[in-house]
Amino acid sequence: MAASSSTIKVPMPAKPQFEYALEAKKYKNPEFGEMGTQYCHLYHVRLHELKPHLLKSISEKWGTDAPVLEKIALVNLADCEVGQTYVIIGTLMKKFAKRQGVFAKGKLRDNVNEITDRTEKWASDTDTLSAHDDSSHIQLSGAVNVGSLVTGMVVGLKGKKTSKTSPFVVEDVCLPGAPPTYSYGNSSSSTAPMDIDGQAVNTSLNLLRPMQKDGVYCGFVSGPLLARKEGLATLTDRVASDPRIAHLVLAGNTYSNTLSKIKKADSAFATLGKFVSVDILPGFRDTHVVSFPLERPAPMLFPESAECPNVQGVPSPFDARIGNLRVLGHAGEPTDDIMRCSTVEDTLSALQLSLEARHVAPTCPDTLNCASFKDVDPLLLTESPTLYFAGNQAEAKAARFHNTTLLCVPDLRKQAALVLVNMYDPTDVCMELLEWN
Repeated sequence: MAASSSTIKVPMPAKPQFEYALEAKKYKNPEFGEMGTQYCHLYHVRLHELKPHLLKSISEKWGTDAPVLEKIALVNLADCEVGQTYVIIGTLMKKFAKRQGVFAKGKLRDNVNEITDRTEKWASDTDTLSAHDDSSHIQLSGAVNVGSLVTGMVVGLKGKKTSKTSPFVVEDVCLPGAPPTYSYGNSSSSTAPMDIDGQAVNTSLNLLRPMQKDGVYCGFVSGPLLARKEGLATLTDRVASDPRIAHLVLAGNTYSNTLSKIKKADSAFATLGKFVSVDILPGFRDTHVVSFPLERPAPMLFPESAECPNVQGVPSPFDARIGNLRVLGHAGEPTDDIMRCSTVEDTLSALQLSLEARHVAPTCPDTLNCASFKDVDPLLLTESPTLYFAGNQAEAKAARFHNTTLLCVPDLRKQAALVLVNMYDPTDVCMELLEWN
C-alpha cells in the first residue's frame, strides 16, 4: 500500500512500539477546476477499471457457456440475435418507487435533511434495475434479485432478449469478487476457514473473550464521546492503565459540528492523547461538508489536541497500516446507504457486498453524496484489507470473510463499548463495555 507519509515508529511511554503508515492523499477531494462537469466521468472510470476483474470472475463462474459481449455497446444490443444467451457488462442503476425528486418535495430543507438523516428505507418490492455503459442503458427483468443489489455496482449479466425491444431477461448475475487480501509480516490473516469450493466461510467471531497477555491492540470507539461521560472516563482509564492498548481510532461522529461541543471534544482528545496515539475520523454529523470521502478535520478545530503529537485527524475512509494490519473503514455512511437502498439487513453483510463489488461506497454518487472525480475513482478496492470496519452501528459485531475481518464499531449511545483488535492477529477481536446501560 502506497502511503502519503513514510512508515514511522510510534513511541509511547509504557506502550509497545508499532509500525504505522497512513494513506491520506488518495482520498483528497479534487479542487474545483479538477472536477468533472458531470458524474459520468466517475462512472466511466469505475466501469473500465473493474471490467478486467469482472471478465476474470465471469470466466471462472460461467466458463464458455455464453459469449461475453465485452466489446459491444449496450446501444447495439438490438442487433444481437433474439433468444440467444449471452453476457453483458454494465453499471447498475436502481429506480426507487419511494424516492422523491427535488421538485416533488418542494422544500430545500427536506433535501438537506435527507443528506444527513438516512433513516428512511428506500428499497421496496416495486424497484427496478437497469444496466448502463458509456453508450446507453437497458432495462433488466427475469431472475435478478433487485433487492440484493445497489446502484453503482459493475456486474456481469447472463441472459437474453426475447424481442428487439424487450428488456434483458437475466438468468444469473456475476460480481467482480473480493480482491486479494493484503498480507504483511507474520499476520495470521491467511487462517480463515475454507469451504469445499475454496471460498471463505463467513464466520462470526466471539467478542466476549479476554485480551491476550502479550497482545498489542488497536481500540475502536464511535459516536459522541461527550454523550457518555461515564464511558469516556472509563475509556480514558483503560487506555492509560493498560499498556496493551497502543492505539485508538475514534471512528466517526465523535465530536460535533457546533463550536461548543467541538471545544469540549478537543479537551477529551487531548486527554486521551497523553496516554495513547489517537486518530480522529470524521463522520457526516461532525462536519458541514456532507460529501464522501470526508477529508481529515482541520487542526484549527482542535487547538488543544493539536499541540499533542500523538493526536491527529484522518480522512474517511480511514486507510492505514497499523502493526501487521491493513485497516480500512469509515463512520458507517456507505454501509448505512447500502442497507437503505437494498434488502441487506445488517452491516457485516453490507461490508461483504462492498468487498465483492470492489468498491468502498458503490452507491456514490447516486444516493450518497460525493465529489465529481474526473479521471479517478478513489473508492475502488485494489486489495482487501485485513480489517474492514464501519462505525456508528447498533452493536459490536465481527465476522471473517475470506481473509478479512469485518467489524461493526458501536455508537456509544447505543452500546458504550470499546472494541479491541490485535495488531498482529486480525482474528483476535474483543469488546469491553465502558458503561453498564
